[in-house]
Amino acid sequence: MDNFFVHIQDGISQAERQLETLMPEYVKVDDRSSQELIRYLSHLSTQFTYYNFNNIPEGDWREFFSSDLIILMISAGALDFTAYEEQYLRIRETMQSTGYSEIAFHATKAFFELLYDIGLLLMNFLSQLQHADRTYHIWSYLQAVMVSVEQDMTRLLHCEETVQQLFPREAKEHPGGFRTLSVQTALQQLFPHAVKTRQDTAFSFEGYATLEEIYNNYRAIFYQLTKSAQDYLNAPREAPVHHPHTGLLFTFTDLYQYLQQHINQLPLRHLNLYYRNILGITQRNPAPDQVHVCFEPAPNARTIVIPVGEQLIATLQPDAPALTYKMLEPLKVQPVQIQALHTLFESDYLQVSAQSVKNQDIREAQHFADTPNILPPVTFTTEHPNINTWPLMGEDQHDRSPAQRTMSDTDIGFIIGSPVLFLPEGRRSIHLSLYFDMLTFQQLLAYVHNYAAVVGRRVDIVMGELLAGAFQISYTSAAGWRQVERYSAQCWMNKSNARSLEISFILETAEPPVVVYNPVIHGGQYSAANPLLRLLLNNASAHHPYSFLRHLLLERVAVNAKVVGFRSLKLYGMTGELNAANPFYLFGTQPAVGAFLDIRSTNVFNKYTRNFNIRINWLNLPREKDGFDSYYAAYRAGMTNNAFQVGISGLNDGMYLPKPDDQQLFHLFETTRDNEGNIHLSDTTRIRGIDFRKITFPEGMLLSADADTLKNFYNNGVVRLELARPSEGFGHNLFAQIFPSAVMENAKKKRKGPLPNAPYAPMAKSISINYELEHAEILIGVNGSKKEIETEVFHVCPFGCQQVYPRSGGNIFPLLPDFENQANLYIGFNDLIPQEELSLLFQLKEEHYSSTVLDAPLIEWSYLDEQGWKPFTQEHILSDSTRHLSGTGIIKLKIPAGIKKGNPLMDPSLYWLRVAQKKAGIIHPRVIGIFPNAGIAERIIDEEGSSLEQQLWIPGNAIKKLKSDLKTIQKIWQLFPSFGGRKRESDKEYYTRVSERLRHKQRALTSIDIAQVMLQTFPEVGIVKVFSATEAEQYEFNTDADIRMVVVPRQSDNGKFLSAEPKVALTTLFRINRFVQQTLFPSLKVEIRNPVYEKVKVVCQIKFEKSNVHNNSYYLTRLTEDIRQYICPWLFDEASSLKIGSNLYRSELMNYIHKLPYVEYVTAFSLVHVYMTTHPFNGRKIGHVIDTAQGDIPFIRPSVAEGVLIPSDQHLITVLGDKYEYQEQQPLGIGMLQIHDELLIGKAKQASPPPEIIPREILDQEEMLTITISSAGR
Repeated sequence: MDNFFVHIQDGISQAERQLETLMPEYVKVDDRSSQELIRYLSHLSTQFTYYNFNNIPEGDWREFFSSDLIILMISAGALDFTAYEEQYLRIRETMQSTGYSEIAFHATKAFFELLYDIGLLLMNFLSQLQHADRTYHIWSYLQAVMVSVEQDMTRLLHCEETVQQLFPREAKEHPGGFRTLSVQTALQQLFPHAVKTRQDTAFSFEGYATLEEIYNNYRAIFYQLTKSAQDYLNAPREAPVHHPHTGLLFTFTDLYQYLQQHINQLPLRHLNLYYRNILGITQRNPAPDQVHVCFEPAPNARTIVIPVGEQLIATLQPDAPALTYKMLEPLKVQPVQIQALHTLFESDYLQVSAQSVKNQDIREAQHFADTPNILPPVTFTTEHPNINTWPLMGEDQHDRSPAQRTMSDTDIGFIIGSPVLFLPEGRRSIHLSLYFDMLTFQQLLAYVHNYAAVVGRRVDIVMGELLAGAFQISYTSAAGWRQVERYSAQCWMNKSNARSLEISFILETAEPPVVVYNPVIHGGQYSAANPLLRLLLNNASAHHPYSFLRHLLLERVAVNAKVVGFRSLKLYGMTGELNAANPFYLFGTQPAVGAFLDIRSTNVFNKYTRNFNIRINWLNLPREKDGFDSYYAAYRAGMTNNAFQVGISGLNDGMYLPKPDDQQLFHLFETTRDNEGNIHLSDTTRIRGIDFRKITFPEGMLLSADADTLKNFYNNGVVRLELARPSEGFGHNLFAQIFPSAVMENAKKKRKGPLPNAPYAPMAKSISINYELEHAEILIGVNGSKKEIETEVFHVCPFGCQQVYPRSGGNIFPLLPDFENQANLYIGFNDLIPQEELSLLFQLKEEHYSSTVLDAPLIEWSYLDEQGWKPFTQEHILSDSTRHLSGTGIIKLKIPAGIKKGNPLMDPSLYWLRVAQKKAGIIHPRVIGIFPNAGIAERIIDEEGSSLEQQLWIPGNAIKKLKSDLKTIQKIWQLFPSFGGRKRESDKEYYTRVSERLRHKQRALTSIDIAQVMLQTFPEVGIVKVFSATEAEQYEFNTDADIRMVVVPRQSDNGKFLSAEPKVALTTLFRINRFVQQTLFPSLKVEIRNPVYEKVKVVCQIKFEKSNVHNNSYYLTRLTEDIRQYICPWLFDEASSLKIGSNLYRSELMNYIHKLPYVEYVTAFSLVHVYMTTHPFNGRKIGHVIDTAQGDIPFIRPSVAEGVLIPSDQHLITVLGDKYEYQEQQPLGIGMLQIHDELLIGKAKQASPPPEIIPREILDQEEMLTITISSAGR
């Protein structure tokens, strides 16, 4: 047995464990069959004397047996030609190697004696058979064979006489020739005709060749006789007729079998005594299968308790007996439903490798999200449900094509709310300044410096390129969120103490107004009372901004807005409200000193106003040259262009300040010169340079409420323009005095003077305001009431939002949301009862991983309250059969008392639980479904497990009811098959297990011991290969494990593999690793692996038999299948085992293909080996191609110890025409590789540059594929 295992190079399988030598029936005291007994008695019959009725010896008992055809057939079927063959070979060797006549004579004599013995034996058996054939069924056949034997004997006798003439001297010394007396007598009895007629028959003698021909004829007849006898015995026929004494003999041999069976049970009784009685090792009992069941409570039912032992009925077939299951644990059924599922994954992958140890690799961080569909249980009850699985906590998407992605880009960013952003109209320039904590800002600068050093660019250029496409900016408009088409962002690198991010953009006059946030229009759950500016991270940027902005902490936010051309003003004059949409008299129709115009807008004139100017467009100004200088010249009252001045004041607590005597004065009109240098009045007046030391606006902005013309009119937001000079105003009173005098004066005959013009009443065509608002707010260390806090900061999260500022108890304000964990699953429930149990079934798809998994990943449970996510304590996780969600199972939780609805971070109408991994590992299980109110039940079986023998497991939807009727349970769902059932251990399994136990004594020291223990402990494993230290030296292992083990799953019930790449499930890897660590080698590091399947592509030119256009396609398909059967015979033949680490020889595969019956010619034959490795430092996939055409490599070997070679899905086979010739094998080009399976092609992401910004150069254009084409075998 030891030698048997030493030569097993591909691991030990379950079938190889069960050796026949370990079974009790292998060693039998008497293992002779009835035919062997008959032959033995027939042979023995010649040794006993037969006495007749007179008690006189009369021969022996030979005729007793030779008279029965069946007995003779038994003897003939057991004839063995081996001794004759060995004697023949010795004689031939002697005759070929000697030239001495005496030795040649003896060799020839021995050859003749051998031929005589064979001929006599054949004729003797044939004669007896013919004599015993009383029914003449085979008489004709026997007669034909006897004639052939006699003809060869006649030739042999003739040859003997010829050969004697060649040895005259030896013939004299041996007068009897080559025959002894007994042979001569037998010849006369069996071949009388041949002896008499040998001299009358002419034969051609060709020496040794003739004798060899006779030998070959006899050998053929010998085997024909033996085979025919065996076929006759095995053929079905009617009960043979025997002589009475022969019938008694057969009866005796049949009865003797009972004695044989009894004595042959001696090894069995001995093993049972030793194994069962002395060692006390019993056969393992059957293990009942278990099943997950989910309960749906009746409407309006509250907590329902399903006790331990509650029985459920499983119905398989209408006429089949029902199976009974019992609950293993008590279950509290709650009226809960899963209403929402979300996954979130943070990708953190290497984008550019640093070429110097002084720098760090550039890693890119980006978040992906998904909202899987929630399928009702009834979906799983259909015959072929269409279920799309999804990654439990998300998975990386950065290197996947759009068609392969399982998650989508998600929106992450921040929102700034400020009253300053309320900008209804005009040309608006907005400048946002974000000031950060110095330490985190230094981290940003260090990141940019490192980035610049790695890519070899200037720091300021890199900063500009990173920020240019970092954001997608939008604001709250009346129709929803309005995208900002272009913006600029900069971060001062060279200024001392600079630690801000400056973002600027312009909204043209035609752009929609910035309005106050409205959740109905803008969506979300922001508790905002101001207009909002949303800055989302640009997922299409070349380097995702989350990578370098994630650590920034806000300290201060400043918003500056400059508006040009604001016209939505409320105007009030001497006569009341004025319509600003139409021309109006600025100070009434007869303006005098003290006449005023009130301009009202709290959104323009408020405490955030830093500057404003008033633009008045005049209508119907005097067109005279020199303006009012000439227009009012006749008044002689000093009413010139510069004489008209207005004072400005602001409404402050119901009073206009400053008083008229302290007001700042401005010229009401401006002049301009024409092309000839003449002065005219300008159609526009700009009142600017306002001294804010004299005018103040202490109140805030009313925002949308400003449209109410009555509310707070005399409290705030008003600027008054008051006519201050000249004292005569616009001369309306003076005109009444001077006009009559001027008319009377002109009535005189003396020189006439100009009549005074009618006094002018200034009429404004329109009035607009250019203003600047600014507000800066320090976030850290804010003390005071809510009224002092004007700025709002929110985080935009994938599934909701979070208010960052203001908030109670918060003194740290990150710029971007920090999700704490890399992989997340969010589960939303319609109703949860605090302090009650919640049982969740996670039905996960069986996943396979080639790389070693030493332990299950750690997961963290959290719940959402009003403040945020709070972790579960250990007492709230009651049980977990999923092994940290690495496999299907049930997790039972105790709902914390603090869980609440209403947090806008997620849907506020639901209760939320979160499952997360701090650092995502290589395990990404895929979810079939998540179901509440789940429990586990076990089948009730008898001691022998008889129901398991009939039905080891039950399919889904077999359990539909409880044995007892619970009215509060509306529905029972058993959606998936049962699992874990095991039949009672068979005798063969028992003896194998005990024998192995006695061999290694539960101390597995060698590779064989470990493999046997693994196969015994885990029956679902089919093959185990353990690498010894010597084997390990042949490969470069990436880990420092002490024990390396490769496992292959067990085949299906028919002994064949169902998949071309069979792998053990992840949960089984965990169980194996835990068993090895805890039971076998607690102090050693163990590496458990699945096989790594590496594909081989066949490249050749081929000519098919009877080739034509119509059947070439058929032959190519057949050839592909035959290649697959050659490389992977274990997929087709249950007797073939999967080969781990075996080589594939090019010449052998080519010969195999050439010998196929439909193949005529093969040339240009080569093999291409494609496999992937992982870079040890950056984790990037590296593709390798080994082509046997490069360097004429004779064989292909797997790249890793656990490698298994399998055929590629597509081969490169060229069909030749009628004319063909030998072609040399040609190396394969990269264009012949199959995309995705053999060749990964990736394209670096490019930023989507903001419109109207010159597209910037892509920073890190790095290929995602590295291919190594080798010209030598590994």
